[in-house]
Amino acid sequence: MAANQLRWPGIATELRVRPHPRFTGLGQAILWCCLVAGPGIACANVGPPFWGGQLVAEPGGVANIDVVHETLSIDLRPLAVGKPVLVDAVYLLENPADERELELVFVSGAPGVTEFHVRLDGQVLASEARPEMELPERWQPPFVTPALRGRDLDYLSHRRREVVPFAFRAVIGSGRHELKVRYAAEAAGYHVGEPTVVRQFAYVLAPATSWKSFRGLDLLVQVPPGWLAAVTPPLERRGDVLRERFSALPADSLALSVQAPVPTLYWGARAVGVLMLVLAVVGGGPGCWLAADRLDKRRRQQGRPRPTWRLWGRSLGLALVWGGAVLACGLAAIFGPSLFLPRGQVSQYGYGVPLALFGLLVLAGLTTLAGISVSLTAVLVANRKERARATPGSLG
Repeated sequence: MAANQLRWPGIATELRVRPHPRFTGLGQAILWCCLVAGPGIACANVGPPFWGGQLVAEPGGVANIDVVHETLSIDLRPLAVGKPVLVDAVYLLENPADERELELVFVSGAPGVTEFHVRLDGQVLASEARPEMELPERWQPPFVTPALRGRDLDYLSHRRREVVPFAFRAVIGSGRHELKVRYAAEAAGYHVGEPTVVRQFAYVLAPATSWKSFRGLDLLVQVPPGWLAAVTPPLERRGDVLRERFSALPADSLALSVQAPVPTLYWGARAVGVLMLVLAVVGGGPGCWLAADRLDKRRRQQGRPRPTWRLWGRSLGLALVWGGAVLACGLAAIFGPSLFLPRGQVSQYGYGVPLALFGLLVLAGLTTLAGISVSLTAVLVANRKERARATPGSLG
């Protein structure tokens, strides 16, 4: 064993000490004595924060205490209304030996974690943030979550090394005890180029192997009504509930991907929006021509003069109507279908919408210029035909 590493018997953790160059000799000896004589320390749930979510993990423990049973409940239903995921973990512990005082660490993930509570036999335990904790590699979050379609989805691509664990001290007496952990945690968002965003969540189970034994896990995951869900390890789904009972830890971590379904109305609105835009672009030119010709014909029938400014004004007005119709139909095609998607689940990522808006503005400007030209041409053609009919011997 290296001189700067220490392992306590029966504890699945390793302490690394980096002595200061000036802190040697007698000072180091005193430090090692204090550490060896100190109470047992067990690293527990630790998880890195990342944008839009965080990881959660099992409490690591000591070799003299058994986890008789764990009930883990992950409620994803609040995601449907833009709220955090709710996690409840209940551990039935058994200590066959004498009372022990332990310092446990439970991961909270991102700084935005709220309502973090720990109770031992109904008594609230004080907790504090411990961002300096380092995690074993096995306790790190999974690199992917299962795919709903296609390949698996990258998970926690950035800031994997950042952690915001919570530490708490617990006195575990002889016999059985109930440890409860409850908190709210954000789910990550993954944009896969579909109308709705994929929500990702992970829960690390590996630290539970630090205890003397782990005898069973009841796992319950609730998803919003009708949402798509994929999970590893596989769970049985009945309706909007995924559950399974394990006699041992099924994997080092639980990884979840869920997504709100895309309603049929969305696709219908999208098709209608595109059709309206096409009709506005294609039908605007003939519409300007007919409207300009009719207005000029009415003027001739009433025998009114035709000032140049009025001709240009009418042409500009008709052109603006065409350009405005194109702009309105384009905006409806871009944003209208999203109104039929579940609130807070619209996938808006990348430059697709800005590019579409830029293209729409260019198209509206071009149709406006074309509208002026079409309207003026319609009036000029009508006037030429009128003069031709009024000229003796004309074939018109």
